[in-house]
Amino acid sequence: MDDEKGTALKAPYTEATSYDAAYDLTEQIPAEIVYDEDGQTYVLDSIKGEVQGTVKENVEITAVYSLDANEDGTPDKYEATVTYQVVNGTFEGEENTTVSQTYVLAEQNTDGTWTAKDKTLSDIPVPKANEGYEGGSWTPTEPTEETKVEDGAK
Repeated sequence: MDDEKGTALKAPYTEATSYDAAYDLTEQIPAEIVYDEDGQTYVLDSIKGEVQGTVKENVEITAVYSLDANEDGTPDKYEATVTYQVVNGTFEGEENTTVSQTYVLAEQNTDGTWTAKDKTLSDIPVPKANEGYEGGSWTPTEPTEETKVEDGAK
């Protein structure tokens, strides 16, 4: 997994073969692993090495898994939640004073791994002041659709 210790979630797979033999280790790399020691779900994040090819030397592949505590199939490190809160008002079309939106800050590749991507805010809620109040200000700054979403949960 991608912790500081590089904890192994699964025992290494070893196979003896010969020079110039074709190999395909796709079946040895699961999309997710439930780790016995903590019961948490980890999903495939990245792969180092060639999963398929022809043996010309020793082949070593490292599959990196990241925590997926909410078990939605996306590594938690690529998810960010933006919460908007209005004081002395509501959001237009909502009865709530708080609106949260979750963004996925990566795209999944065809091999199941992930590549981080920049995302910007979208569908920004419009605040509506309660009776007796006027429009106020945003803190720290007014969000726009050009505002980059950043994960503060590192």
